[in-house]
Amino acid sequence: VGGAALWAPALVLAVAGAVAPLFPALLAAPLAAAATAVRGSATAVELHLLPPPGPALAASAVTLALGVGFALLRGPVRAGLTQLLEATPVRHLRADPAYDACLRGATAAARRTVRFVQSGFLKRYLFALLVLTTIAASAPLWLEAGTGARVLEGLQAGSRSSAFVVGTAAFTLAGTLAVMLPYRRIVAIVAMGSLGLGMALLFLAFSAPDVAFTQLMVEILSVVIITLVVTRLPVRGIDRRSAGVRLRDGTLALAAGLAFAVQLLAVLGRPPDGAMRRYFLEQAPEAAHGLNVVNVILVDFRALDTLGESVVVVCAAVAILGLLEGAREP
Repeated sequence: VGGAALWAPALVLAVAGAVAPLFPALLAAPLAAAATAVRGSATAVELHLLPPPGPALAASAVTLALGVGFALLRGPVRAGLTQLLEATPVRHLRADPAYDACLRGATAAARRTVRFVQSGFLKRYLFALLVLTTIAASAPLWLEAGTGARVLEGLQAGSRSSAFVVGTAAFTLAGTLAVMLPYRRIVAIVAMGSLGLGMALLFLAFSAPDVAFTQLMVEILSVVIITLVVTRLPVRGIDRRSAGVRLRDGTLALAAGLAFAVQLLAVLGRPPDGAMRRYFLEQAPEAAHGLNVVNVILVDFRALDTLGESVVVVCAAVAILGLLEGAREP
């Protein structure tokens, strides 16, 4: 790719970088909002066309002067450096061959990394994903003090749950165990669907019927789609993993489940912060003109997130349609 496609993006960035500092007041508000969101407290941002006199301004002036000087004197500077290299014992060392060697090394390392990471085996991708997710879920528990006490408080809070919640949890656990048993594929799919049904029942237990209805509809649609796809895909052989591989996979599954369970218990044992709840209850009727707070959050406060989820569902539907069309071909 050459021509305008090569230099136009750099030109846009250069022009934006040259023009944006001329209007510091327009940039201060969004930067202050971003800094406030990151720090969690009100942060004021002041921008000026030129910084006040001091070390920063002096360093910028020296940098610009050196850059302009080297640009104007690049010919003599290059000739002087060439003569210096020729007159020294390191005259055989050149920047271009060293750069080429580094580039070849980086390219070879990139190829090896791609072959290792992009192996083409789904089980390796899932294994790496679960390992990283387990580490990410466990790291906050290791680094934060008082996790054990909060986990115990979470267990105590869970023990006070209603019989409906306990029964729903037992139903979901039974579905999880059923997926692992060597039944027919349709039985495993239905058992997997019971997990989503259990989540819908939990939403219903905590006074979120609209979310429960959405979860139930999505789960029913998922079960139907997975059934249509899986029952048409050929299944060759059985599980041929060795005992060591099964032990590794089982250990990873238990570690991931334990990490998320402990994290949820720690969150349950933390005193709830009602700031967000009060904010949404106050802003839903005032800013979004809606009384159903959950729906307002989905379609107003989290509109882009909901749009992204809808796009993902549509992309998945298109991909599944492609699989079904391909399965019909002889």
